[in-house]
Amino acid sequence: MRTDPHRKSSARCASLALPHEVSPAPGDATAELRNSSLRADFAATAFVQLAVTVASFLVVRLIYRRLTAAGVGEYALVRRALYLLQPITLLGITVAVPKFLPAHRNDAERSQIATVGFTVVMAAAAIVAVAMIAADRLVASALFGDPLARPLVWSFAGLAIAFTFHSYVYGYFRGLLRMRTANMLDLGNSALAPVIAVLVASRWRMPGLIVTLAVIVSIWTIRCGRPLFHEFSQFARGRHSWYLTRLLLRFGAQRVPGDFALAGLLLGAPLLVAHTSSLIEVGQLAVGQNLLVIPATALTALSIVLLPYVSDRLAAGDVSSIQRNCALLFNAAVDLSCLFAALVFVVAEPIMKLWLGDSMGGAALIVRPLMLAVPLHVLYFVFRSVIDASTSRPLTTLNLLAGLVVFIASFFVLRWFGITGALPAAWALTIGFAVVGCMTVWGVGRLHGWAIFADRTALVTSISSVLAGCAVFGLRRALGLGDVASALVCFPVSAAYFLLLLRLRRGWLVSTLDVVMSRFRPQ
Repeated sequence: MRTDPHRKSSARCASLALPHEVSPAPGDATAELRNSSLRADFAATAFVQLAVTVASFLVVRLIYRRLTAAGVGEYALVRRALYLLQPITLLGITVAVPKFLPAHRNDAERSQIATVGFTVVMAAAAIVAVAMIAADRLVASALFGDPLARPLVWSFAGLAIAFTFHSYVYGYFRGLLRMRTANMLDLGNSALAPVIAVLVASRWRMPGLIVTLAVIVSIWTIRCGRPLFHEFSQFARGRHSWYLTRLLLRFGAQRVPGDFALAGLLLGAPLLVAHTSSLIEVGQLAVGQNLLVIPATALTALSIVLLPYVSDRLAAGDVSSIQRNCALLFNAAVDLSCLFAALVFVVAEPIMKLWLGDSMGGAALIVRPLMLAVPLHVLYFVFRSVIDASTSRPLTTLNLLAGLVVFIASFFVLRWFGITGALPAAWALTIGFAVVGCMTVWGVGRLHGWAIFADRTALVTSISSVLAGCAVFGLRRALGLGDVASALVCFPVSAAYFLLLLRLRRGWLVSTLDVVMSRFRPQ
């Protein structure tokens, strides 16, 4: 593990050509995806991420109904502030653990990685929580623009510990390729726990809701994470390698600046709006950010499974499998994200009204610029695991730092031109994520060859997505459709688009349908 496992094969990777379409011939990408373990992991993770997405929509709607738009703004700031703390509490360990566990399979090394990682992140989380409580007035002013919001800070400190615990245990099970347990953990904490907390504790206002959420997350993580606790006793009895510990900590530390940059992108926009406008506009921006990340969430399953999978394949010297799966990943990202962005851009106002009510229709002005960043945000989101698993160099960190610098500069330039409210933050976020996405594609191409992206059919599907959006816009104008009808017309247009993908024999869609149909075929 002293050298980058990819370097020996980089020249060979660059010369491998990938087909524009994936056929079911032996050894190609479709055959690779039929690997039962990888297929099962992907299917289960995709279901959980879909549940998390649906739950996030439901939680925002419930908070809006019970605590008004200001409550949505408070909740958005709390959840995004978690991203700001994660670089400090996780220290890159939740990326390092699933990267190194597949390559260190004996009991002593596994228990050392698990125990050292857990000790580091939980100690960091405890220190951060105590510091926040000690400086509660300062934190309340910085996060919420109100020094009297100290109860929110106290509850937020508990939530930071709970989600650090959850994130580490989830990463541990990813590293063991035990995605069934990881998905059960995530389903409970990321999908069910927020909904339960809102239903049970919203009458206690936001601080009580946050405390309830932290308690539920902690209990469920302890319940699912019992196998991790056995690693501690194994570690106490085994022999330890200081080199392995240094390797783990060094890899994690290199990712910390990138995690700060990502937190700055996700939290920076609502935080800047909170200090330059109102919490209502923070809520509108938060709604737009939720829609921005939906396509990436839909493909999160691939990203989650790919990090340990790519590490495992690199350790085995099977680079061609990584190339083929990356090509399918690129095709799926382009096909899905472009259609989503085009349709939401056109029907943003009806979506806002149907989701949250007429008073949130103005959020459409914030949503539309964010939709322009969706395809590149998706490419960053799903390919970051490939980069992290393929090299020990902090390429993702450099990409995110560049995106953060561009985001901040764009925001102040737009403000200088007199644009106010949440709109400059939305445009700056769009520009920042566009930079991150382009740099991510460049990094993957340098590591695994540009043939991954050499698919001319992707251009056809991108243009088709724009035409689908134009079709919906034309139908709205020609028929004078209302909000409900405008949203419903997206479904037949989307169905026609997916029929086109089948006609083009897009490999990821054919493979997915094969998996589904195999469940109904007689054995």
